[in-house]
Amino acid sequence: MENNFENVELFKEEFWDNVSEKVVSTKYLDENIDFTDSLTFDLYKLYLNCQRENREVDLKIICKITEYFFSNLFKFSAGNKNIEDEYFEY
Repeated sequence: MENNFENVELFKEEFWDNVSEKVVSTKYLDENIDFTDSLTFDLYKLYLNCQRENREVDLKIICKITEYFFSNLFKFSAGNKNIEDEYFEY
């Protein structure tokens, strides 16, 4: 996977294409645009900072960490309502 992104939009496209829809559904992305755009921008800044400091960063690792984040978010969010049932595809 090529890891040279000229702008956040290119990063966003590649990033969400590599996050499993079984973890973060298209429905969730469509319904939570502000949140996911903010997260994407922060991860893009992290990616750029690593590049500037000549530290290797693999987009696949960032995507996997994001999947772990969302898996836990869905598991422990919304009190007794299991948000995982609504957005997590089994």
